[in-house]
Amino acid sequence: MEHGPYLRSQQSGHNNLAGFKLSTLLFSQEYEALFGATNSQSFQDTNIASNKTLYDQSRAVSSKLGAKLTLTRDDLLEDTLKVTEGFDVLLDKNKQDLYLTKRTYVPEIEYTNYSPFLQTEYALLDNVTLHAGVRHEIARLKVDDYRTQSADANGVHDGVAVKGGTPKFNQALYNVGIVYSPWEPLSLFANYSEGFGMPDVGRALRDIDTEGVDLSRANNVKSFDDAGLGFDGYLLVDAAVGYKLPYGRVSLAVANLLDKQYITYYSQSVGLGTAANTRYFSGRGRTNDIGLLH
Repeated sequence: MEHGPYLRSQQSGHNNLAGFKLSTLLFSQEYEALFGATNSQSFQDTNIASNKTLYDQSRAVSSKLGAKLTLTRDDLLEDTLKVTEGFDVLLDKNKQDLYLTKRTYVPEIEYTNYSPFLQTEYALLDNVTLHAGVRHEIARLKVDDYRTQSADANGVHDGVAVKGGTPKFNQALYNVGIVYSPWEPLSLFANYSEGFGMPDVGRALRDIDTEGVDLSRANNVKSFDDAGLGFDGYLLVDAAVGYKLPYGRVSLAVANLLDKQYITYYSQSVGLGTAANTRYFSGRGRTNDIGLLH
């Protein structure tokens, strides 16, 4: 059962602020999902019911609040340079509980992200445009003290105490690109960009199995049950081409162009045991997609 996400947003603009165009966006989102009931071993607690007889449902609840502010000017250097600068902010609170027995599964996580950015676009020639930009991600996680929910093979609760903390992350991200239009309507482009994203923090927090782990020392937190299962990451190459028709657009895209073999993030993070063996599989190979937008 899933409720939401309920998304509310408000956008406004101002066209003449010292030569810049000001745009603002405010949004909020409420989300709740209730997953199917199982008698997972991690749900068992012989203080509540006999081993392997306790069925429960995990529920995820999240609340997001964010804002985006941008200043844009496109008439610099005789109308050849466009500059966009701005600032993003996001506050995300989420938790996961065991709905039927009112137990904590993942403690409340408060994630805060501030991201100033600068993006430029320069018309080098009539048919050549250069793009370059930088974005600085400033992120913080806040988690209070909690006790994990787990059980041994006999259904005896064996959760451990975890000391909360506020790990922080800072990362500068860059992008650069070029667009070449030899003739209408053909455009060729190449682009390099970097991204930043948080891993599955909830999975890492609920899988801690060592007493006294201190989250203020983020390197102590292992996302998986075994060091050998750490997420390695993977690099894929995609390609796409589009053609503008008189009444629409046709496109051809190839995902995983080099047909690289890789193991998905989910498969690497699912953990150990028989259930994990049935969920360990590689990602998709080369995939072609043809689209027509009218």
